Amino acid sequence: MTDAPASTAPASAASGAEPATEIEATPSSPSSPSSPSSPSSLWQRRRHTLLLAALVVLLLASPLIDDTGDAGDSGTGGLVLSALFTAVLALGALAVGRVRRDLAVVLVLAVPWLYLTWLHPVWSGSALDEAAGALLAGAALYLAAVLLCAVVAAARVTADVLAGAVAVYLLLGIAWAVIYVLIEGLVPGSFAVTDAARGTIWDQLVYFSFATLTTLGYGDISPLTPLARIWAVFEAIAGTFYLALLISRLVGLYRA
Repeated sequence: MTDAPASTAPASAASGAEPATEIEATPSSPSSPSSPSSPSSLWQRRRHTLLLAALVVLLLASPLIDDTGDAGDSGTGGLVLSALFTAVLALGALAVGRVRRDLAVVLVLAVPWLYLTWLHPVWSGSALDEAAGALLAGAALYLAAVLLCAVVAAARVTADVLAGAVAVYLLLGIAWAVIYVLIEGLVPGSFAVTDAARGTIWDQLVYFSFATLTTLGYGDISPLTPLARIWAVFEAIAGTFYLALLISRLVGLYRA
């Protein structure tokens, strides 16, 4: 009589336990915040580019204000210009919104400007116009300073960093144009305009601002009062030093 052979079945089968199954990791959803294709990630990588696009549209639309109404009036031209500035401030606030302090400063300047600007047909007056202009110039200059810090602190040169650098330059020119309009409103006749220079006061002073920023100096528009002259000097200095700083920084980033 032979003994029965020992059972060779696995212990797991004898005990009735099911074998453990390996759980495969599922890929993250394309709409997750960390995904490169998510809307928030795309905005963070293109925030300077969108702001630059809004600034370019504002500059291209400035000569057309002459056909729709004066930029200083509450007509169609003034409304178009106010809407474009509103878009620039909104995109600028979103571009610097990662730092709460910067966002708070921009909102402190932009919200009162929005309040005064869009109530202009109801509350018209030179004092309110000058206050709105000062707030707008302050917001544009602060945005330029914050974006400049972001460009200088960038770890590498990307298309959005280059867009931010150009946006800073355009913001400087637009901010000084607003300041020139403010000076002309406070002291009429602060700028001498030849017969060849046509357009609204906004169009003329935008042209003068960028001619000064780039140190072109065509001579068809000239500052007459001491206040207008000193601000023109400050703008020429800012434009020269900005280009020197920007080129040196971008070359250093590119070599690194």
